Amino acid sequence: MPYLEINGSRFHYHWDDFTEPWQSRSVVLLHHAAAGNIHRWRSWIPALARHHRVLRFDMRGHAGTESPADGTFTL
Repeated sequence: MPYLEINGSRFHYHWDDFTEPWQSRSVVLLHHAAAGNIHRWRSWIPALARHHRVLRFDMRGHAGTESPADGTFTL
């Protein structure tokens, strides 16, 4: 699973891209709701990733992304 570290927090993410190589494509960011994860979008990926680069990630405290060490969440 790929992770990205931002300000000391590790976020689980996944890129989906079925577009032609070497062509510039727009990026679609898929952000799940509370109690969800990146798999929420699984059925959407075949259609979206043919025309766009698709970035999915797990929010803090969800699935593959850690909760803050001190347990506090800020917006």
